[in-house]
Amino acid sequence: MAAIISLVGGGYGRDFDISKVKWDKVVAFADADADGSHIDCLLLRFVLMYMPGLIEAGKFYRAVPPLYGVKISKNNTRYFTSTLDFTKYLQSIFLKSHSLTDIKNRAISYKDCTGIFYRNRNYVRDLEIVSDTFAIDADLLENVLYELAPYIELGSEELVCNMAAKKKAAPKKKKAVSKKTKETVKKAKATKKVAIDEDEMDDAEEEILPITNDSVINKVSYFIRPEFNAKKMAKNLKKKYQFLEVETINGIILLKGLVNSRSQYVFLNDKFISSCIELINIIKGNDEYYKLDGNTVSIYTLMKAFESMTPSNITRYKGLGEQDGYQLGESAMRPDGSRTLIRYTIESAKEEIESIRNTESNMYALLRDLKVDRSEVE
Repeated sequence: MAAIISLVGGGYGRDFDISKVKWDKVVAFADADADGSHIDCLLLRFVLMYMPGLIEAGKFYRAVPPLYGVKISKNNTRYFTSTLDFTKYLQSIFLKSHSLTDIKNRAISYKDCTGIFYRNRNYVRDLEIVSDTFAIDADLLENVLYELAPYIELGSEELVCNMAAKKKAAPKKKKAVSKKTKETVKKAKATKKVAIDEDEMDDAEEEILPITNDSVINKVSYFIRPEFNAKKMAKNLKKKYQFLEVETINGIILLKGLVNSRSQYVFLNDKFISSCIELINIIKGNDEYYKLDGNTVSIYTLMKAFESMTPSNITRYKGLGEQDGYQLGESAMRPDGSRTLIRYTIESAKEEIESIRNTESNMYALLRDLKVDRSEVE
C-alpha cells in the first residue's frame, strides 16, 4: 500500500491533501473475474478509508476490462466488456441473413430478439451436457423437457414436501368413464377382436402416472403437478419418434429405442430431472417454437443457428495477462481507445463494498444464487 500512496501523492489519512495528488484520474484495473472483483473491492475500501477525498473529488475510477475481442481488420479489434454487448453484436450479424418471427409469423422486435438470444445463451451447452451425461439424443431430450416443463413446479423444500404430503394423503379420484368406453372395453375383453380407441382408453385411466415416487431430492426441490399424464407424454413422443418405446417401471418412465440412429435407454428419474431444472426454467420463460426463415424451429435449433454466427477470430480474455501492451492500451487505458471507466462516489463505493461483504459472509447464498456463463469456466 505504501507504493500506492507514493504513486498517487497527496498523503493519506488525516494528512491527505487532494491538491497534491499527481493525477486527474486514478484508475483501478483488475481481471474480469471473481478474483479481480475482490481486488477492486480491497482497493476501493483502502481508498475509502485513507483517501476519501480522492473519491469526493471524482478522481477515482474503475476500468472495465474487456471480455471479448473480435479482430475486424489487421490493426483494428473490437472489444466487448459484457456478454450482453457481445450478444447484441452477434445478433446484428445474425439478423442480416435470417428472419425471425414467433410461431404465428408475427414480427419480433429487435429488443425482444436480444432478450431471446441473451437469456438462452447457455441453452445449447447445458442441453448438450445433459445429453452427453445421460446418453440421450439432444433433440429427444428437448422434446421430453417440452412435455415436462408445464408440470414442473419449483419451490422451497418445505413447500414441496407439504405439497407432496398433501398429494400422498389425498384420496384418489376416479375419472368418469363414458358408457360407450365401458361397453367397448367389455366387448374387447370378451371377444379380443374389437378395436379399442387409444385416446378413449387414455381418458379412462384413473391413475396419473408419476415420474418418481418421491418428488423431493437432495439438491433441487420440485413438484410434479398432478395433471401430468405419462401416457399422453408417451403418445406425443411416439408421434415424433417411430422407433421409440416408452414404458413405466415402478413409477419411473423409461425411454428406449432408436432415435436418429442412436440407441436410447434413459430413465426419467430424480437425478435426470434435477439435472434439467435450469433447462426447464429456460423453456418456461420462452415460446417453445419460433419461425426461422419461415421454418418452425425449437429453441435448440434456433440457438445452434445463432451460435454458428460466432466469428472464428474471436478472443475470450480471462485475464489482463492475455493481452499485450498495445491491446491493453486500446481496450482499457488510452482515452482515445474503446475503454470504459466507472467513476465512484462515496455512496456507490459504500454500496459496492457492502454488497460484496454481505455476499462473502453468506456462502450458502453465494452458491445458491450464483449464475455463471459456461464460457467463464471453459
